[in-house]
Amino acid sequence: MTKISPTTPNTYVNVTDEGILKATGKNWNDWFKLLELNHALKLSHKEIVELLKKEGVESNWWRQKITLGFLTATGRRKVGQQADEGFNVGARKIFPLTVEQAWILVTSERGMNTWLQGNDNKFIEAHEDLKVISPNSHLRMRFQLPGWMKESTIQVRVIPTDDPHRSTISFHQENLATELIRDEMRKHWKTALNELMVLAETYD
Repeated sequence: MTKISPTTPNTYVNVTDEGILKATGKNWNDWFKLLELNHALKLSHKEIVELLKKEGVESNWWRQKITLGFLTATGRRKVGQQADEGFNVGARKIFPLTVEQAWILVTSERGMNTWLQGNDNKFIEAHEDLKVISPNSHLRMRFQLPGWMKESTIQVRVIPTDDPHRSTISFHQENLATELIRDEMRKHWKTALNELMVLAETYD
């Protein structure tokens, strides 16, 4: 068998041993051993998903998670890389705002200038196309900077916390073409959240 790089504790694609065991009846090492015994190292992503279906994993979501975990553990998938060979990145922060206030913040002109353009205005010439909007919850949009090989998707969410006076603002971007772009966008989203926090502190 090919040696699989362990993590401590075993966590792959944001799923812990405990989580996958509870959902599927097997932990990560159990699934990795089963897949290796079935020669999954030679199979494509799609073929591994089909193999897991034959092994009785009814949920397509879990078939995808197990496959991505296996590909990550065996070095065939890099951190942040999606099944379609693109990359994704996310960042979030808790704000001292209600959900309604946080939504107003991220969708206001000042707020959107902060996360959509940035201080250096590098995003001004970007192609933007709003796909979905659900007030006080989330918006989803297509986004592409000049020079990018393909279009990405940005999802902005406002998530309630246990405290009604606090909420989480989350940014998630998918279908980034390279690791370099992913790293660049990670820095952007972290900076944007910090700048939004400054705006939040002056919220009236």
